[in-house]
Amino acid sequence: LTIFTLLLCPVFGVSSYFINNVYGKISNMNRNTIVYTTHLIALKETSFNKSLNIGMVTSQSDNIEGSVLGKKLIEKEKLTNKIYEYEDYDGIPNNNIVDEKAFSTTQTTNKKSKVHKNIFAVSAVLTVISFLIKGEGMLFRSYLSARIGSEGMGLYQLIMSVYSLFATFATSGFTVAISRLVSEKQNLYGDKEGLSTGRRILNMGICIALCMSILASVALMGLSPFISKYVLKDHRTATPLFILGFSMIFMAVSACLKGYLLGTGQIYKPSLVSLFEQTVKITVIVFFFKTFLSGEQNLETFCIGIVTGLTLGEFSSFVLLIFMYAFGKRKDMPVLPV
Repeated sequence: LTIFTLLLCPVFGVSSYFINNVYGKISNMNRNTIVYTTHLIALKETSFNKSLNIGMVTSQSDNIEGSVLGKKLIEKEKLTNKIYEYEDYDGIPNNNIVDEKAFSTTQTTNKKSKVHKNIFAVSAVLTVISFLIKGEGMLFRSYLSARIGSEGMGLYQLIMSVYSLFATFATSGFTVAISRLVSEKQNLYGDKEGLSTGRRILNMGICIALCMSILASVALMGLSPFISKYVLKDHRTATPLFILGFSMIFMAVSACLKGYLLGTGQIYKPSLVSLFEQTVKITVIVFFFKTFLSGEQNLETFCIGIVTGLTLGEFSSFVLLIFMYAFGKRKDMPVLPV
């Protein structure tokens, strides 16, 4: 297994390099309405608050990053804001850039209090969902151990170790990458343009995920006889590994959809999907054991039933995420930091 892992390391390294380049280009995408980018991004549709003060560095009168851009915008928009002039960037006091009268202490306190309450509520709900998922997993492992014994659990763990390796290659951190990119673009462009850009990021992520997952799926299916014979040294693992290859595509696309939902603030949905997926897996496996494998003693058959339930669970979460993406509405909920 160690030799096999070392052989796959160069493949993972090259894939990670190309994925990093692609996401780097996505992260640098800008809207075609941007006319100039400096310390401040100025858009053609920018609205100016005439009740706020304007700070301007006058020592760089011939530099567009100093006062040239500011003067052009003031002249173009015919702004009447009060202007504060500074010798350099270090001399700009924070309390003079924004008009203090624009925000009262009561409003700021209430806003912070509301945010804190939202974060507390979100954390509490996610903690409960996580507790349910862990609790289900613990009870299921206890049931599984009593049903197939220590030898069966050992065989199951062998299969899952190889499956986890290929699943890592198939998913490749899509959830974290897409959630961060979508969240950044939405904060930069606002709801309408941000969601449109987010969908483009999601589509590109799904394309990459499909390529990666198909490659991982074909590799796992094709190498399952070799892995079972020469790596795991147990022929009973070949068929379960082959069946698990079907779950790779669903898992990879689901990772992208979860990242998009997180990036758009719908943080409850991925957790609920994980709970639903776990429930489906356990239900299907227990149903197989009770209905088709009640008198069975063959450990290979037991493992086939287990991995079939795992695959159906991945498919069910994929279908539910598609439904949430297509018909769900975005909620104004806080996005947890990535």
